[in-house]
Amino acid sequence: MPNTEYRTPNAEPQTPNSEYRIPNTELQTPNPKPQTPNSEYRIPNTELQTPNPKPQTPNSEYRIPNTELQTPNPKPQTPNSEYRIPNTELQTPNPKPQTPNSEYRIPNTELQTPNPKPRTPNTEYRIPNSKRRTPNPKPRTPNTEYRIPNTELQTPNPKHQTPNPELRIPNTERRTPNTKHQIPNAEYRIPNAEPQTPNSEYRIPNTERRTPNPKPRTPNTEYRTPNSEFRIPPPLILLALTLLLSCQKPKERIVIPAFYHWQTHLELSPPEQGLVQQLGVQRLYVKFFDVDWDPELRAPVPLAPVELAPETYAGLELAPTVFITNRTLQRLPPEQAPGLADKIYDKIFSLAAQDSSLHIREVQLDCDWTGSTREAYFQLLSHLRKKLAPRDVLLSATIRLHQARYPERTGVPPVDRGILMFYNMGQLQQWEEPNSILNLEAAEPYLEGYPTYPLPLGLALPLFRWGVLFRDGEMIKLINNLPEERLADHPKYKPLAPNRYEVVEGTFLEGHFLYPGDRIRLESVTPEQLFAAVERLGELPWPDTLEVVFYHLDSVVVERYGAEVLGELGKRFGKGVE
Repeated sequence: MPNTEYRTPNAEPQTPNSEYRIPNTELQTPNPKPQTPNSEYRIPNTELQTPNPKPQTPNSEYRIPNTELQTPNPKPQTPNSEYRIPNTELQTPNPKPQTPNSEYRIPNTELQTPNPKPRTPNTEYRIPNSKRRTPNPKPRTPNTEYRIPNTELQTPNPKHQTPNPELRIPNTERRTPNTKHQIPNAEYRIPNAEPQTPNSEYRIPNTERRTPNPKPRTPNTEYRTPNSEFRIPPPLILLALTLLLSCQKPKERIVIPAFYHWQTHLELSPPEQGLVQQLGVQRLYVKFFDVDWDPELRAPVPLAPVELAPETYAGLELAPTVFITNRTLQRLPPEQAPGLADKIYDKIFSLAAQDSSLHIREVQLDCDWTGSTREAYFQLLSHLRKKLAPRDVLLSATIRLHQARYPERTGVPPVDRGILMFYNMGQLQQWEEPNSILNLEAAEPYLEGYPTYPLPLGLALPLFRWGVLFRDGEMIKLINNLPEERLADHPKYKPLAPNRYEVVEGTFLEGHFLYPGDRIRLESVTPEQLFAAVERLGELPWPDTLEVVFYHLDSVVVERYGAEVLGELGKRFGKGVE
């Protein structure tokens, strides 16, 4: 029998030999009798080349021997048309013409329902319907979908139906066996020689194929997802997340208490040790020495070096802190800043040698730099940070309120972290100033619109007190830790207003000689003022873990505040973190 050419019709009333990669070849074959096309993918149909006056079942396999071809039979037979896939229907003789399986990789449930009437062919995968070129005495409705699955294949129906065009969506129905003539499970990436209705999906497995079900199912239309029944719709997910978040309690901020120690001799008294233990303090920022400018040497020099008594602070971590006066930086040429950093580094570790068990993890520099001293100070910090890096020691710096509020103006120091010093914010040199240590009215312009600082910040709160001495209308001296009891009800001091006195007779006070007419303004911080400050500061963007450093640790702090007040301050900072 001749093997007709690709897409070449045959003048004689024969069924053409359907070509490789060609959809339903019946569409190219006129036939006066209603026949169901054998639409093979990649499989020619030799029956189309064999005219026979009697209705016979063609041998429709390509490269597959069909023993039935060697057995003439005057009765119509069902061809053996399967390659690697058994089809029980093919082994059942039927005196009437059967509808062949016509698709590659797609079961067609319609093929499981014998029907003596003409049916609408299933068109080929990736090939349009060539029937439009084939005259046919009876009208047929072609399935003209390109790369689109046909959901009709999932719904057995004796009548012709219009396909439901799906774009690149797998059809899970194809792997559902039927109680009658069944279509084998199509293998992933394995050709199926049985003519079947195409499943337009390629390279997308469907796990449903291994689940027998006697009833047709609706296809699972998830892209690259085997079964979408286990997915939760997005609106429900959003609702669940909203309810979950609304039920969660705001997490609490972790507050780590610490102390500054600003005296020359580090020897903690038993009450001070008890306060440290009650608060759970683990770190002390200890002033190791000051750096000031020596006019005679014309160079910066260290002053008031610390003396350590290790047995009194056992178990505590020490962070050496160095105070640098602004006048030192004013007189220090920027090119000499690295040399000063080397001297500070050497001095710190020489003093730390007093305690052989001391392990330093952080060094801090304290300086209220200005626009004129910023360059020299930042070079000093940068060089010192490089010196500390090999020892795995961090470098921190104190940050004043105006520097934290306007970092673009004042600059951000080149350090690992900072400590915001929330004190000394008033007009110290003005007699009318109510309290220069802690003045929330003076601080409010800096707190309004406070941005997130570029460095991780801790917070320092004031616990100290002092007396500000004025002479002839000018502030001349600070007398540290001056209690009001020393002035009240004393004949040499006349009260002018709350916390304000005038000297009426020359006298000595804390080692300083006072003249008649001198005035003293007493300043301190009450617990009520501290709680008010914490309430306002709690609105700022602090990190989830906040170190609160109290300035500074001494016997007065133990007497005036105690562990109860200081512990409550930390608790209030830890509440209400979103």
